[in-house]
Amino acid sequence: MLVVSLSLVFVLYYIAMSLACGEGACRLAGDEQGPDAPRRRLAWFLLGTGFAPFAIGLLQTTFLIIFAGLPYSWLGVFHGLVAVALLAWCRKGLCATWRAARAYAASVAPGSRRVGAACVAGAFAVLVYFTAQYAIRPIWHGDTLTYGVESKALMDHRSYASRLKVTPQPGPDTNYIRFNDHPITYIGYLNAAMAFSPDRTQDLAFRAALELQNLSLAVVVVGLGLRAGGFAAVFSLCLLLFAQYFGMLMNMGSRSAFNLIPMLQALGFLRARPKGEAIPLADTVLPFLALLFLWNSHSSSLMVAPLVYAAMLAVTPGVRPRLALTGAFALAILLGANHLIVSKLETGELLGNEFRSANFVTITKPDIWLPPPAPDPGLALLPERLAHQYKEDGPLVPLTFVALALTGWAALRRRRLARPLVAAALLLLVYEAIILGFFDFLSRHLSMGHYTVPRFRFSIYPLTAFVLAGGVCANLRDGARRGLACNVLAVLLLVAGAGMAIGHWWGPRTDIQAVRQANVLQLLENADSCWWRVEGALTDAGAPPDALILTDSPIIPWYYTDRNVMCVQDTRFYGAQRTADPEVARRALNDYGVDWVVLSKAKNLSGTAMGLVVDEDFEKAGDCRFDEYYRRKAAAQ
Repeated sequence: MLVVSLSLVFVLYYIAMSLACGEGACRLAGDEQGPDAPRRRLAWFLLGTGFAPFAIGLLQTTFLIIFAGLPYSWLGVFHGLVAVALLAWCRKGLCATWRAARAYAASVAPGSRRVGAACVAGAFAVLVYFTAQYAIRPIWHGDTLTYGVESKALMDHRSYASRLKVTPQPGPDTNYIRFNDHPITYIGYLNAAMAFSPDRTQDLAFRAALELQNLSLAVVVVGLGLRAGGFAAVFSLCLLLFAQYFGMLMNMGSRSAFNLIPMLQALGFLRARPKGEAIPLADTVLPFLALLFLWNSHSSSLMVAPLVYAAMLAVTPGVRPRLALTGAFALAILLGANHLIVSKLETGELLGNEFRSANFVTITKPDIWLPPPAPDPGLALLPERLAHQYKEDGPLVPLTFVALALTGWAALRRRRLARPLVAAALLLLVYEAIILGFFDFLSRHLSMGHYTVPRFRFSIYPLTAFVLAGGVCANLRDGARRGLACNVLAVLLLVAGAGMAIGHWWGPRTDIQAVRQANVLQLLENADSCWWRVEGALTDAGAPPDALILTDSPIIPWYYTDRNVMCVQDTRFYGAQRTADPEVARRALNDYGVDWVVLSKAKNLSGTAMGLVVDEDFEKAGDCRFDEYYRRKAAAQ
C-alpha cells in the first residue's frame, strides 16, 4: 500500500509542477489583449505545462549536487515543498487562467462547447487508460531499462558525482551497458520519481514518470492546436489517437514524448509582431527555453533541432526577430547540448561510443546478422518506401499528404494561417521528404534511420495531427454550418481514433505487477527477455555476486539485478577489439576475470579475435529467442 500511495503522491507532484510551469509560461508571455486573449492565454498555459518533466529533472540534479548524501526520502520532501511553494506563488495566475478558460468557453456556441469538451475528455480518457495499464506492468524494453540502471546508480550513491559517464566503468554496482552519454535532465527526471519510492526495489513511481510524459505530450498538442483555433485543438488531439505506434511507445516506456514535447513547444511559442515593433524579451525567452529543452532531450536533436530552427526562422519576418531567434538557438546549443560536447571531448564522437562496433577487427569471415536493408538511396524506390511507411504506421501516412495539401490550398487562397501552423507544415514537409529519400544525396543515414526505426517516424505524426487540424479549420467556410460541420467531424474523429487506439495500442508484454515481487524476472519471460534463464543458470552454477559478465545485449534487464556487467564495447577492451591476435583478446578477458558471456544472436563478435576466444574458452549454457549465454570452461579458468 505504501508503494502505491507514494506513487500517487508523485502523480500529484507532477500535476502541481505542470500547473506551475504552465503559469510560468503565461507570465513570460505577458498580458494578452483583444478578443482572442483568453484563447491565447490558455494556449500558453497548456504549452507551458510540457516543461514539467524537464523542470523536475533540473530540480533533481540540483538537489543531488546541493544535498549529496541525504536519504532519498528527504529529496522527495524537498520536491513536495518546492511544488507547494510554486503553487502558492502562481495561485493568482492560475485563477486568471481559469477565468480565461471560462471566458473562452463562453465565447463558443453552447453546442460546439459541449461537443468539443466531450471529445477532448473522451480522447484523454483513452490516453489515461492506456498509460495507467502500462504503468502497472514491469519495465521490459532495453532502452528504458538502461535509463533505469542510470537512475539507480544516482540513487545508490545519492550524489550527482555518481552519474554514469560516457565511458562505462566496471565494478560491483556499475552494471552499465550503454555506449553513449544520456542527457542528465531525463535521467534526473526519472531519478526524481525514485525519491517517491520506499526503496530501490520498488519502481511504480518510476513507471508512472515514464507514462506521465505521454499525457504531457497530449496536453501540449492541445495547446499547439489552440494557436490555430478552438476546434483545431480538438481535432489535433483526436487525430493523435490515429498514430498506430503511439501505443507501443507507451508500452515500451519510451523517451519519445520527452523529445517531442519541446519540438512542439518551440513551434507553439512563435508569435506574430507588427513589423518594426520592439521585440519583447518573452518572445525570445519562451522559444529559447523550448530549444534548450529540445537540445537536452535526445541525441536525435542533432538533426531535429536545426530543422525546427529553420522552420521557425522561415516564418519569422524582420532582421531583428531573426537575429534574436538565432541567438536563442545558439545559446540553447551551448547550454542544452552539453552532453554531446562532453561526449565529443571524451570519446571523439558526439554520440559517444554507441556506433563504434564497426571498429572490430575481423580475422575470419563474420557471420553477423543484419536487419533487412533499406531501399537503395534516391527516389527510384519511392513507392516501396511509401508502402513500407503505410504498412507500419497506418492512416496517418496518407493524412500527412492531405494535411500538407489543405494547408497549401489555404495559403494559395490567402486564408489567414497561424504562424505555428505554417512552421509546422514546413517542418512536416521536410520530415516526410527525409523519410522518402529526397535528401539521400546529402546522407543516406537520414532516411535509413526513419525507414528502420518506427519511433523515429512517430515524430512526424503529432505534426500531422496539428497541420491537418489547422488545414481543415482554415478551409472551412464561415457561417452557420461551420459549427455543425466541426461538431460532426470532431465526433467522427474521436470515435475512429478511439477505435484505432483500441485496435492497435493494446499489446502488453507482461502481466500486471504494480508492487514489484520476487518473481518479476519470470514475468519478463513474456517479453522475450533472456534474463530469467540467465539468472537461473548463474544461480545453479553458484556464480558469486561479483562474477563479471561480458555482454553486447541491452535487451537483458540488468536493471533488475546488481550483477557486475561489462560491455564488449567498453573502451578498455579496445585492444581486444582491434587485434588480429586471439592471445591479446584472451589476456584481456582473463585480466578482467570474465566468467560469463551473454551475446545477441546477431553474432556481433563473429569473425573477431574476441569471438574466437569465447568459442574456445567458454561453453554454451543456454539460449533464448534473441540471446545466448556462455560460461567459462573449467579448463580455461
